[in-house]
Amino acid sequence: MSKKTYIHLEDSEAAVLQVASRIYAAYLTIMELTARTNHTS
Repeated sequence: MSKKTYIHLEDSEAAVLQVASRIYAAYLTIMELTARTNHTS
């Protein structure tokens, strides 16, 4: 069995990570929508 690794973040670090993940998710959504609407067929 492999040893699990855990990350312990301070409250401020966790908040930054949450915001960054939301921004990245929004970016991926925009890129997907852009690809759908800009298709050539």
